[in-house]
Amino acid sequence: RRVHGQWGMGADPAKQLKWSKVKVEDDKGGKSTNGYGKVTFAAGMGPGSRSTSLFINRQKSPALGAALDKQGFVPIGEVVDGMDVVHKIYGGYGELPPDGNGPKNGRLHREGKKYIDAEFPLMSFIKSIHVVSKKKKDEL
Repeated sequence: RRVHGQWGMGADPAKQLKWSKVKVEDDKGGKSTNGYGKVTFAAGMGPGSRSTSLFINRQKSPALGAALDKQGFVPIGEVVDGMDVVHKIYGGYGELPPDGNGPKNGRLHREGKKYIDAEFPLMSFIKSIHVVSKKKKDEL
């Protein structure tokens, strides 16, 4: 079972290339730790490498949370309801190579969803997103 439910790579390689150039500033740290249900930006190697990928910690493991904290991953949110849905994200391919049999990043960047459809037919993916804004109390 995968440790994280990760998302953020675009289906269209040209669009992903454009968005991969947008970097998200590193967090300086915080009081929150990478516990169960925490949402965190994924990162490449080194400072300034965050972009469009995020993950949700799916393991109730203080050791894993501490390891992610030590690596500089700072949670930006938390799933407070619906972790049962997060656990339905297909994780059978495991982590990215060499630790698992998941997609190769280079091919994913070059080929996008065509690569996923051909090589990873069971992988879960996001079809669409809708932004829902909270109404202010006086608007209710």
